[in-house]
Amino acid sequence: MIGHFPTGTLTNYGSALREPAGRVHWASTESATLMHGLMEGAVRSGERAAREVLAAIRAIATAPVLR
Repeated sequence: MIGHFPTGTLTNYGSALREPAGRVHWASTESATLMHGLMEGAVRSGERAAREVLAAIRAIATAPVLR
């Protein structure tokens, strides 16, 4: 089962489905940029979210410590 969006929704607002909310990074077939609605889209989306989380962790780990 996938989410159903009216015509133009993903084109106009699809990037909002992928926008992190604080420390929460979204991944789903509905937020995939390719293969939306398919298992491959879900996997691609999960890989994208994992890259985002790793980049965020690296940014924190390499940030200078203010004293």
